[in-house]
Amino acid sequence: MRLGPYEIAAEVGRGGAAIVYRARGRDGRDVAIKLIQGGEEEVARFHRERGVHSQLGAHEGFVPLVDAGIAPEGPYLVMPFMRGGTLRQKMEDGPLDPGVAADLGWRLASALGRAHERGIVHRDMKPENVLYSSDGRPFIADLGLAKHFTKDVKGTRYATLTELGDFYGSAGYMSPEQMGDGGKPTAGPPSDVFSLGLILYECVAGRPVFTGTAVFAIMTALIQGIDPLEKVRPDVPHWFSTAISRSIQRFPKDRFKHGAAFAAALDGP
Repeated sequence: MRLGPYEIAAEVGRGGAAIVYRARGRDGRDVAIKLIQGGEEEVARFHRERGVHSQLGAHEGFVPLVDAGIAPEGPYLVMPFMRGGTLRQKMEDGPLDPGVAADLGWRLASALGRAHERGIVHRDMKPENVLYSSDGRPFIADLGLAKHFTKDVKGTRYATLTELGDFYGSAGYMSPEQMGDGGKPTAGPPSDVFSLGLILYECVAGRPVFTGTAVFAIMTALIQGIDPLEKVRPDVPHWFSTAISRSIQRFPKDRFKHGAAFAAALDGP
């Protein structure tokens, strides 16, 4: 099977809207190809994701886009094949050292901060969407649900392709406001901060913050309160635990305003 000039080697992932393949280009290098599945809405998402990718590359901390095209099988996006695996795979080996987690959090929050500066919110931060290069550097992947949240930042355009009443993201990592986002532009930078906070908490605690995926169960846990990370794991520095606690507050106004502010808090006391 081929997609444009790329020879497909293997399927490496599949979701409701896309299939990801490992493929080989004409120059012999391995790449990852995201083949978009579906109808008109998915094609519109392809064009939007391609546009967002043009603003966020490796320098900003995101898996870069190296090519894109439309084949008989559908539109596709081409990115480098990240040989270091995913954060989810690293978490399967056990909890991360707090210092390692803090450094990871600083890198990811800084990357999100650069997106937020451009008026872009990711909306699907989860361990599967953090990929590592062969030399161990983390990059944020999958801008399929990313959107512009403001009309005021130069070079950005607010766009939403969701239907009213729907929500998009990954259960267990979505912010409360994103669960009811639907077609409304309510999920801004604090939503990404919330998701990253949940990821870092899980990295260190060795278990997810929310044990269920139902919206009611998650909201109940937020209302009841989440144990500080240092209570779950006593070797966690107080400053790190405090930063994580602030990032996963129920209301956006109580969190860090954007990724850059979260990164500053994760840079140490």
